[in-house]
Amino acid sequence: MAQEIEFRPKENSPFTPGQPAPPEIFTGRVEEIRRLKQSIMQTSSGKPQAVFICGERGLGKSSLARFCEFLVVQDNPLVPTDIKFAVAYNTCGACDNVTDVCKVLLQNLTAGITEDCLLQKAKALLGRYIEDISVPLPGFRLSVKLKRGAEELKELRLNMAQVVRNLWKIMSEKKRAVMVILDEVNGVAATESFANFIKTFWKDLCAAKIPILLMLVGLEQRLLEMIQANESVGRIFERIVLRPMPLTEVCQFYENAFASVGATASKDALSELARLSGGYPVMMHELGDATYWCDSDGHIDQQDAREGSFDAAQRVGEKYFSRQVYEEVQSKRYRRILLHTVSGEKYPAEIRRSELQEALPKEDAANLDNFFGRMTHLGVMRRKERGVYEYTYPMFPYYWPFAGFEDTAGR
Repeated sequence: MAQEIEFRPKENSPFTPGQPAPPEIFTGRVEEIRRLKQSIMQTSSGKPQAVFICGERGLGKSSLARFCEFLVVQDNPLVPTDIKFAVAYNTCGACDNVTDVCKVLLQNLTAGITEDCLLQKAKALLGRYIEDISVPLPGFRLSVKLKRGAEELKELRLNMAQVVRNLWKIMSEKKRAVMVILDEVNGVAATESFANFIKTFWKDLCAAKIPILLMLVGLEQRLLEMIQANESVGRIFERIVLRPMPLTEVCQFYENAFASVGATASKDALSELARLSGGYPVMMHELGDATYWCDSDGHIDQQDAREGSFDAAQRVGEKYFSRQVYEEVQSKRYRRILLHTVSGEKYPAEIRRSELQEALPKEDAANLDNFFGRMTHLGVMRRKERGVYEYTYPMFPYYWPFAGFEDTAGR
């Protein structure tokens, strides 16, 4: 049972829709954290480790990576207090190539050095790449400005392992190991050059016996494409594949989050929110945030959960469903089929092709294969088994009244 805290007037929601979950309310992923902690401990003892956190969109991959950063930077009950890593968390979503990734990595590795004496050593070592290092305001992270157009930067991808080795000589005075996180690698991971870079980078650091935990974060398909480009990559990474969270863990998440602001929740409300989230953290935060603002007395009951679900449906639809379907699928026939997948206020957890075919007019039933192909391509549905599908996010059908599907689905 979550510890009760005195309910406070509404100020800040404990939920963070569209953002990684703060480490202090991170809940669940017990097995995944156990495996990642094992990698942390192995690295701290001098054995390099590489993991790839992968899974579908919306499953909390970035949140889990951020939690790993928290484990090796802040004191916590999971990792001994004397184990502290130098961490470079790199968001690679805007990177077009390997050189861009290396530039981001160089900046974040250097910015993680806080001791002035060590920073001066880093400046001397990296002068060929770095133009300036400054602190914008007291208490803020260092700003590292790279030399614009420097020839050395064009060859940085070839020298990145040496740069890390040099920096580690400095960092090792204060840290046990180094953690390099490459998040949002989906844009570059499918390229052969990235796969080759990762293989060489990893091989060189292992040969130099650098205690490094290399963590990549992205879709599982990107890892498979990297392996296709260079089969050696498959031997480097331990895969941490995220699946939708069990309902028990989702309920615990909600209970902890509400308790953090002094609120309580009934079991019925927790179950309602957990069911609608489908075990996807991205949906858990959308539903939790909407419900938090609907509540007025510090106790979340089933009515609060339903009102929150109604509000969250519009948010979710506008952010995810509208972009993927409403704006892309203009076929009135497809929209009629979509409406047949629901029944009253409830809809089936599974959509069986055979049952849908019987319920549809012949002209619509003839388009079912194309319909399912389109929906799975857009990420709205996924195939569970032959002839059986389900919605990726259970919240999707709840958006239809807002999207006006009934009005546009006429013949």
